[in-house]
Amino acid sequence: MEGGFKESALRLNSYVVKQTVWNENTIKERAELLAEKAVKIWAYPMLPASESVSSEKEMSSDPVYTLDSYGTGEANKLLFDLLDKRIMNLSPDVKREFKKRYIAYKLDTNFVDVVVQQQGLCLSLNMKFSEIYDPNHMCRDMTGYGHWGNGDVELYFKDASDLDKVMELVEQAYRLQADDNIF
Repeated sequence: MEGGFKESALRLNSYVVKQTVWNENTIKERAELLAEKAVKIWAYPMLPASESVSSEKEMSSDPVYTLDSYGTGEANKLLFDLLDKRIMNLSPDVKREFKKRYIAYKLDTNFVDVVVQQQGLCLSLNMKFSEIYDPNHMCRDMTGYGHWGNGDVELYFKDASDLDKVMELVEQAYRLQADDNIF
């Protein structure tokens, strides 16, 4: 064929040109030859032990966040521990994820996000402000405002004595998502 392998200037094709039969065996043989050439051309670098990576975890580019990543003071750690225990006890299906800017609690998606601040915890409930029942007027309408976390409902948790009131609000966001998961 004009312009085919016999006329190819690529040395890579010289093996193909010499073949009279093209079948599974010749394809495998060519693959082995190409693999050998690739290893010679792109040899794996030999690093001194001091520069080598000892595990896949160290090679991972994904940072791992913990509560300490947020610069949490002792008072906030206590508030967080109280809140975390109550949220995680809502259901064995609740998952907690430490993100760069906040801690997410989720079923399928986040139902509450916690931002650790200097003076307490800021919670974002993943629901519309019109859906929240807030008899203690703890919530703010964040509809249309940018903030860390999901949803249009925001509240602050600064005092352990408010834990039950805060959890009543968190449970509304949880139930909203749990009810959606029934169907």
